Amino acid sequence: MSPHKPLPWLGQISANVFMRDYWQKRPLFVKGAFRSSFQKELPLSEAAFRALCGHPELPVRLVRGAGETLVNGPLRASQVPRPRSRDWAILIQQVNTAVPSARDFLAHFRFLPDARLEDLMVSLAGPQGGIGPHVDTYDVFLVQAAGTRDWSIAEQFDPTLVEDIPLRVLQRYQPEQVFQCEPGDLLYLPPNIAHHGVATSAGCMTYSVGFRAPDPVEIADEAVGLRLDDIGELGWSDPWLTPAARPWEVPEAMMNAMVQAARRCLPGDEDLARSALVTLSRLHPGAHWPAPGQLSLRAFRARLQRGPRRGLALHPGARVIQYRGQLAVNGEIIDLSALKASERRILLKSVARLTTDRSLIEEASSWAKRSEAFCQALYQLYEIGAVQLL
Repeated sequence: MSPHKPLPWLGQISANVFMRDYWQKRPLFVKGAFRSSFQKELPLSEAAFRALCGHPELPVRLVRGAGETLVNGPLRASQVPRPRSRDWAILIQQVNTAVPSARDFLAHFRFLPDARLEDLMVSLAGPQGGIGPHVDTYDVFLVQAAGTRDWSIAEQFDPTLVEDIPLRVLQRYQPEQVFQCEPGDLLYLPPNIAHHGVATSAGCMTYSVGFRAPDPVEIADEAVGLRLDDIGELGWSDPWLTPAARPWEVPEAMMNAMVQAARRCLPGDEDLARSALVTLSRLHPGAHWPAPGQLSLRAFRARLQRGPRRGLALHPGARVIQYRGQLAVNGEIIDLSALKASERRILLKSVARLTTDRSLIEEASSWAKRSEAFCQALYQLYEIGAVQLL
């Protein structure tokens, strides 16, 4: 995707212009952004959505009364309201990890790094259904898939929340703008803008493209833990200690030695970058987790070389992130140390193509035949369920 090419779903502006003028700065409303493609086929239909309501892993929530009542799924068919009943909404997160067509829809937004893209949440609501006025701390693209919905927004708002209800709903909300959304319309909102969506028809279905915001505290905490695991116990020795003239004071030399010893326990920039990579690739707790591969390395290699199509397919929910020659998948660093430099470059390029094409045909089989280390690296992806044999 060229960053300079005008994109229809962004109102014929380029990714460069969007990132410069709108990303984390101001809202953008695009009328009919996906109208023509949605008229042909929806990435997720209402019937498919209703079938997902009983999914045992995905986070499913049934909301009534603008956030006053919340029921967590999985939902039985009898719990799913009828289309024309009023004042209800069902929200399903991480749909892209279970539905390939939902995952494919997210490809429209890959002008943003995969490390930031989180998931596709889909909601279905009856007339007047919604979750109440609220504020998100992350960016979101709201795409109307079916039916109609009014979205209102407010950049200035009272943050006081309604008490004693399960959702974080604003107590006093005064809209500043209203967008009447029809199928295919898109509304982008930066973080910390209050918004309220109210369904104005039956069968109101909205796709929400959500983003992952890196948590510096989580990254630092993980890096410190890994560093301490690596170094073990340092112990303490001070043969240089001299008699204390003032025993109630910590000697200067002792304090300096303790500070230097503690500093050696702290992670460096490389440790922090590694932890950031792991954190960004970690699957959401509510994702549809892939089943780990069951074949031995030997059986995997044989299948890869002699399978019907001889290749690999990427699991819909796999999170694959690269940084400076390192590869993290589903929260694990893939060990590439056995690869030669040339093999590593080829593997990383192949995995990059895998994230776009969703499969590797012939190429993976060819390299697995030529290099045991290459095959072992692919096997690590298979073991954690990130790829499946074709």
